Amino acid sequence: MVKMKLKKEDQKAELAVPLKIQDKDRSIVTETINITSSGAYCKTDKPLPLLAKVVLTLLMPKYGKKGKADRKIECKGTVVRTHPVIIDGRPQSYDVAIYFDELNNSDRRFISEYIEHHLSQKK
Repeated sequence: MVKMKLKKEDQKAELAVPLKIQDKDRSIVTETINITSSGAYCKTDKPLPLLAKVVLTLLMPKYGKKGKADRKIECKGTVVRTHPVIIDGRPQSYDVAIYFDELNNSDRRFISEYIEHHLSQKK
């Protein structure tokens, strides 16, 4: 397997950011497992079809103040990975990766700076 180094703006952080995923049939409320300025990885209780087009709402917390929304970010995305989590022979949840298709530059920069801040606090 080839490992690629992420560009600075694509750094990944394990952050639980509140997230709403809206597709044509339903709305799912969850939180990210990890996030980059290009996409998010999360867990859902229902499957989302591969390549499904979705609308995302992220509630980015204030730096260092969990639970208080500093910035509401809305964008369009595409489901690029979906994987059932099987327990006792049945799917219990689904791990889902979503690529941010339409995210304005200001919001992308905010996410990137937020991740950079978070990672600098872990050092």
